Amino acid sequence: MKYDFHAQYALDEQSGITRAEAIDFLTGVQAHPPRQWQALADVADDGARLQLLAQAQASAYKERARMGQLKGKAGGLGHWIMSGKAHTYFAAQKETYLAPLGLAPAAPDLARLPGYSFALHCTFTLTGAYLSRDDTDFHILDNPVKKEWVFKLPYIAPSQWKGALRAAMRQDNDWPNDQPDLLRLLGKSRDDEGQSGRLYFYPTFFDRIGLEVINPHDRETGAGRQPIYFESVPADTTGVFTLLYVPFDRIGEDDAETRMQVAADLQLVAAGIQAMMTTYGFGAKTSSGFGMAADTLGEGHLQVSGLEAPDTIVPEDDVSQPLSDLPRYLSAPGQLHTDFRAADGSFRYRSDAERQAMKKSDRQLYDKAQSWWEREGKALAEQAEQEPKPPAREEPHHPAIAERTVANWEELQTRATELARLLRGGEG
Repeated sequence: MKYDFHAQYALDEQSGITRAEAIDFLTGVQAHPPRQWQALADVADDGARLQLLAQAQASAYKERARMGQLKGKAGGLGHWIMSGKAHTYFAAQKETYLAPLGLAPAAPDLARLPGYSFALHCTFTLTGAYLSRDDTDFHILDNPVKKEWVFKLPYIAPSQWKGALRAAMRQDNDWPNDQPDLLRLLGKSRDDEGQSGRLYFYPTFFDRIGLEVINPHDRETGAGRQPIYFESVPADTTGVFTLLYVPFDRIGEDDAETRMQVAADLQLVAAGIQAMMTTYGFGAKTSSGFGMAADTLGEGHLQVSGLEAPDTIVPEDDVSQPLSDLPRYLSAPGQLHTDFRAADGSFRYRSDAERQAMKKSDRQLYDKAQSWWEREGKALAEQAEQEPKPPAREEPHHPAIAERTVANWEELQTRATELARLLRGGEG
């Protein structure tokens, strides 16, 4: 037994006919291993078999290992993909490993995260094939699609999503690379002054691959040269996109200011995601139409934590449907809303400079809250302090979470705007 996988199953040590039969066996063209190399049957996993297929790269059997040698009938890797064996293998990998191990992307639990975190979780469909570059240098094709190292599933890594969104936001807003919003959301290089951004991306796994062929032509003769094969994730394949935003750098800071900034970030991110998915694309060769998503989404959910406002959508111009009978500066009868309440439960007074910095509507609401406090709130608070209180019972903290369903990328911006209004203290 040799310790190196490729040394244990060395293709170049076999005779010519055994090599040909081994390639056909590894790619599913024939069901049985070569008669002279029965030990090849011990390699049962298709991903491991394709690793062995890469040895044909340096042999006269390279084209047989790629697409076969019979016209009109695919062989090699082409047969494994086009016959549906690739889809069967990848689907089994997801069902056997990702789901049982809890590795399949799921919506984050915002109840466990700091307030004003938000998340997007949705299923999208490719309208054009997705191309990328794998990390391996040893593959039968020169351009394999990127695959996860352990389960060998084609996927988009979190770092790829991050780079694609950064590029889309820069192009869409004509921003330089050091634009403050980009640095806050996506961070910057992890050098001595590096910083982490507020956005966290989850991997996207696919269960299908395809082949794209480019056949360069000679400029003088017009004759086609040797075709170039690209592994791809084909159009109409579905994937799950999951993104998490955590304002970790604002913990303990001014609550009202944090809500304003998160509201702005929510709308920026929603616009950036729509631009990335439908205009600029993700992956390689996006200018040629690769790496685009269909407008319609499946199971789309946008959530924001820490919102105490009711989760009912009320049009901005519709005053006939009040969210509550309480004034907006109260969160419960006789209790100030957190935007106007200090840590000790009293009214939180603002300086003249802070009041002047407010929008007119916010300043008017602040003045109403102050008038209520001085008219009756302070007396109610003092009365409550004098009354005997039952022993305090510690309850687990479960921040309120506002959620919106999202049916398409355009609606993502609409729902983000609704939730941003709630963050700013308005109606959703």
